[in-house]
Amino acid sequence: MLATMGKYLMGAGEIGDRLGGVSRQRVQQIIARPDFPAPYDEIAMGKVWRIEDVEAWIREHRPALIDSEPVPAVTPTRKGPRKGQTRKPRPAEAE
Repeated sequence: MLATMGKYLMGAGEIGDRLGGVSRQRVQQIIARPDFPAPYDEIAMGKVWRIEDVEAWIREHRPALIDSEPVPAVTPTRKGPRKGQTRKPRPAEAE
């Protein structure tokens, strides 16, 4: 059963992709709406929704997205230090 869950369930990340690549913050706003379907379940990674419930909501509230394909997830590349870290100073160049 676990191998087929991807065919029936989606998490917040997949909802964001399906809604045209909206941000995580925007997904949180949308799933908090009273007209958005209730989550099917909550697992270790977070809440999950039935795809058919999300698609029904899209048909009613975002009809322009009905025939669209989900935006593929892109892993952003990080440039610069991570939060709480500082860059190491570069060694002085020889003159």
